[in-house]
Amino acid sequence: MHGHEQFGLVAISKEEIERYEKDAKAWVGCLLSPEECHQANEWPSAIEGLFDESFVEHRFLKPLENAVQQSGQKLSKELEAWDTLTRVETLWEQHQRASQALAMNARFKEKAEAILRAFEAARDSVLDNIYGAITDNFENYYKSIHGDDEGSFSSTLKHKGPELNFEVDFYNRGSFPPHALHSEGHQDSMGVCLYFALNRYLAKDVLQVMVLDDVVMSIDRGHRRGVCRFLSQYFPDRQLVITTHDSAWARQLKTEGIVKRDNMLHFVNWKIETGPVIELEQDFWDKIAEELARDEISDAAHRLRWNAECFFENACDAFGAKVAYKGDYHWELGDYAPASIAAYKEYLKKARKSAELLEQTEKMKQLEVLDKEANKIIHESQVEQWVINENVHYNKWSGFSKQDIVPVIKAFKALFSLFTCPSCKMVVSVSFQGRDPKSLSCRCGAFYWDLLSAEESRKTLAKQKVVVGS
Repeated sequence: MHGHEQFGLVAISKEEIERYEKDAKAWVGCLLSPEECHQANEWPSAIEGLFDESFVEHRFLKPLENAVQQSGQKLSKELEAWDTLTRVETLWEQHQRASQALAMNARFKEKAEAILRAFEAARDSVLDNIYGAITDNFENYYKSIHGDDEGSFSSTLKHKGPELNFEVDFYNRGSFPPHALHSEGHQDSMGVCLYFALNRYLAKDVLQVMVLDDVVMSIDRGHRRGVCRFLSQYFPDRQLVITTHDSAWARQLKTEGIVKRDNMLHFVNWKIETGPVIELEQDFWDKIAEELARDEISDAAHRLRWNAECFFENACDAFGAKVAYKGDYHWELGDYAPASIAAYKEYLKKARKSAELLEQTEKMKQLEVLDKEANKIIHESQVEQWVINENVHYNKWSGFSKQDIVPVIKAFKALFSLFTCPSCKMVVSVSFQGRDPKSLSCRCGAFYWDLLSAEESRKTLAKQKVVVGS
């Protein structure tokens, strides 16, 4: 039994196996036909040894188990080759799938790159068209606001991939990014102008509504009026929704005719529960009257002072009045009101002289009456006495009684009327021919004083004196 000895098993003789097989078959036959065995009395013997657990286990099952285990630990070359081929087949299938995926992904990459190139070309073309279309408008808008100091302003808008390369001229010293040398106020002006230029290009006059939310917070007061002129000149056909915290600019918008008084809304309060509390802006004279009725004299005086300061600041700008320079750039009502009145008197004098030279009799009479009324109104306002009499200065208003402040309010209301058109209620403004004042007029044309004729007459007389003297 060399095979058994090879695996280290106990040898079992052939005779022993045959005998065991014979006994097992005999018992199987008896179990299948027990009646025949009983009648013949041919029951097999040695049944104890046949079904003895230790005999079966140790003589048959255990050696067989050991043989199977030991033979399974040593694979034949054929079986090893088969296992190797099985693994190679799996790897080959994976390689085939990866190769197919690589080819598919390569084709997808080519298509994606082609689409990207087409997109970038289209994007660059669109950006070039937009930048080219808006550059001129952007520059014109900006110069309309800052033309007094940047009349030769120019800009460059180019794309660098998806980025915008935006550079502007700095007083003919080269082009730089806006944040490099320009102030925050100038940068904000550029932002406003760029927005309007883009709106003009993109809206194509189809969308007429524009929303401007606190767009002048960093723009100085002098150039905020320029923003008003810019809106009036370039966008008179737009429906503008303008929000601001600056009441001075709100009044400039009203004074310049950008917004009508009836269209101004004032948010007087705001709560999470109720939202904003809105009231239509009343004329501040009405608000002063309400405060007087509640005996809030200090509030009425403060409101008069604040509104008068804003009004005469606008009047100085509209009249080109001469305001004394201050190094701290802090001017107030005591600076604006006297300067405005001085300019008003000078223009009224020129208008009367012009009407006389042009032989406009009716105009001469009207201006003569106005001259007398204006002197009375100015005297009652006591503005001209502020310099010499501190007791009537506006700084004393908050300490006035109701009887003291009412005449002051009445006088300033009349004083305001000298500077406004009775028809359109806009502050009148002077126009120049060169350095000479040409006319004083309002937007609607109902108020008009000719000033140039007087100036030309003065120059003519001056030339005649030179000729005679020579």
